[in-house]
Amino acid sequence: MAAIGLPVINASQTRLYADTAFSFRKYFDLNSGAHFHIIGSSGFSTDRIIGQGQVLQLDDRNLHLRFNSTVPSVNIHADVRLRFIKREQGKIHLDLVYKGNARGTPEESREIVLADAFLADNGYLSFYYLNRAHFIQASITSAGVNKFVTDWGGSRIEATSP
Repeated sequence: MAAIGLPVINASQTRLYADTAFSFRKYFDLNSGAHFHIIGSSGFSTDRIIGQGQVLQLDDRNLHLRFNSTVPSVNIHADVRLRFIKREQGKIHLDLVYKGNARGTPEESREIVLADAFLADNGYLSFYYLNRAHFIQASITSAGVNKFVTDWGGSRIEATSP
């Protein structure tokens, strides 16, 4: 019997999540080649354009973004490539290639990052990178808005003309 207010989940329901096909399109609703604005959604930068970028590749298994963003005390330029590797033991394994500059400091990483599969199956792709120095979460709201939450704040991503 479940505790009051908690749903009962049986084994057949959890299998649904284990068989869910991975796709970056579930977390980022723009097309390859699209240009975008980064619009702040937290603190001082709320509803202000704080950056811009381009989707260089987006398909089910690959995501490649190039962007720059400036918020108070944080200036970021980045080239980010993610490739789906596998799903195993409740984790999504992604190959991350990151090269950028944050707060005037060059950063570079090639690593396998892990995202929680339950969250990913429910629309939230989140992981730490650079030895847990940085965090990112990507999702699409029910209204179709691309949302990013990072260690430097929250934002939404909107397509623009080139």
